[in-house]
Amino acid sequence: MLEAILDTVVVHHLLRGFRPKKDRKSKPRATTALQDIELKLRRKRFRVVADNGSGLVSEWHRTCGEENVKQLVIKWSEFDGIKLVQPRTAIEPRRIASMLRNLGFRDAVDKLIVRTALANGARTLIVSIDSDFWDPSTTGRVGDATAPVAYALRTHLRLSVVITETFLGAIRAA
Repeated sequence: MLEAILDTVVVHHLLRGFRPKKDRKSKPRATTALQDIELKLRRKRFRVVADNGSGLVSEWHRTCGEENVKQLVIKWSEFDGIKLVQPRTAIEPRRIASMLRNLGFRDAVDKLIVRTALANGARTLIVSIDSDFWDPSTTGRVGDATAPVAYALRTHLRLSVVITETFLGAIRAA
């Protein structure tokens, strides 16, 4: 089963009717990204992972609108599609936490996402188009697997960071 933590910006784009850049000029798909996700949730092939303290979901509320997120969480919960996890108390080993901090990875919610993914296990995808998960010094490296933060997370903590398009490809293949 595919399990992923969705960053706030990804949830915001899904709620707005996300379409990959290459599809924007062509005719619309028969299904939306959100419908594809819900189909996999219903078939028990995918689960959204969140922290059990609701920190991530609260951030979704602030960014995406409380009512929209409430409806999304209700729908996903109906399919038993949300897995709540007790996040680790810190990113460990400490030298990796220090390395990430030196790379500019400082946002509390982003660190919560990593701590939650660590608690859930290495198979957990982190889905983000936030430059902090790639290279906080520039927005131009989003999606680049060699970007310093994504590389450090993958090589030292065995966590994969993917962009929305890659995640949707995995969802559709699941």
